[in-house]
Amino acid sequence: ASVTIVAGSSSVTFDLATVADGLIEGDEEFRVTISTDDDGGFERLVLGNASVDTTITEPGAGLKLFAVVDGEYVAANEISEDGGIGEYIVLLVDENDVPLSPQPGGTVTVNVGAVTDTADRGVDYSSGATITATVGEVFTIAAIDDVYADDGEVFTQVLGSDWSLAGTNPGVTYDSTEVTTTIVDDTDEVTLSIAGPSSVVEGDVTTNYTLSLVDASGNAVTAATDIVVALTYT
Repeated sequence: ASVTIVAGSSSVTFDLATVADGLIEGDEEFRVTISTDDDGGFERLVLGNASVDTTITEPGAGLKLFAVVDGEYVAANEISEDGGIGEYIVLLVDENDVPLSPQPGGTVTVNVGAVTDTADRGVDYSSGATITATVGEVFTIAAIDDVYADDGEVFTQVLGSDWSLAGTNPGVTYDSTEVTTTIVDDTDEVTLSIAGPSSVVEGDVTTNYTLSLVDASGNAVTAATDIVVALTYT
């Protein structure tokens, strides 16, 4: 490439277009060096500043975990205990958290659950300790319904730092913001019943009476706290 300072001029300007390659490489530098065999009609032409170093700055870009609520990307959501399913997504975003297009794909780990959570993994919601998420694709976690009064239990997720495409995108960052999900309780009835002998010979001791707790499907459930049951004889 070359440029010309035309006769009658003392300078010339030019610019260079950079190429957006879709990779997150961090800042890169290139050098422009000049040389000439012409003298411009001067007695002697020498080089002063013979080169300029220019840095190509990478637009801030990183991976971030979101909950998806009504098509919006947010940091917290609620799901119903009765069949509720939470939607989540990892996106490559710019410095303003605006998703880039197209999304690059690749996989990254999402860590599910923390010691400070009030919801228990595998008891209150269905998930492993980690989820392998594809960048740009929604993944889900379902609530597990139970009969216990435990409204407002919370579990959290946080992004890992092992993107499968990091090798070709060494400048990528990983957002550490926790995504919080609150499980909203529903009302499931538990039935307390008594069963026992229908007759007893006067003077004898009856066989056992049994009090039992079952859910709506007839399955036995365990009391979480003591239940004192009043007995009335008529």
